[in-house]
Amino acid sequence: MPARVPALALALLLLAALAGCRQARPAAEQEAAARSLFNETVEKFHLPSARASGPARSALLEKAAAGYQRILDEFPDATNWDAQAMRSLANVRAEQGRLEDALKLYESVAGRYPDENWEIVQSWKSAADLLWDANQLGGAQSFYQRIITKFDGTNESAVVKIIVTQSKRRVKEPPTP
Repeated sequence: MPARVPALALALLLLAALAGCRQARPAAEQEAAARSLFNETVEKFHLPSARASGPARSALLEKAAAGYQRILDEFPDATNWDAQAMRSLANVRAEQGRLEDALKLYESVAGRYPDENWEIVQSWKSAADLLWDANQLGGAQSFYQRIITKFDGTNESAVVKIIVTQSKRRVKEPPTP
């Protein structure tokens, strides 16, 4: 029986060593891998889907969605790439006509990635425009108002200031039939 104790101790040490080897990837490695997968997904699937039609377009959009979802699942510490992937996945869902799924994803960007202002403003603008085009003006104006509240008067880029100005117009002026 005494011979089993060292064997058990050795097995426990081996398991501890293996557990240590399965630690999360370093942040820089995650960033690089997430960036690579994001760029590959955009170039191989999402951009080509814009030029495709019918079943080929549907297949490309599904592959793009899978690539973006993979980034979210595999690289949780690559927040900038995750935020871009979530917004891009929402864009795919919008292109597929899955309005509710797209809106949930656009909405989630700000909650999950509060420091990613560019992705937030882009997500909220995409959600607002999607609702505006669907003639759901109340929902659209709510997203436009969020943009105004968060970004008006801030020291953001000129592009964000243009988005704020456009949002103010949309909040004030209902569309013409």
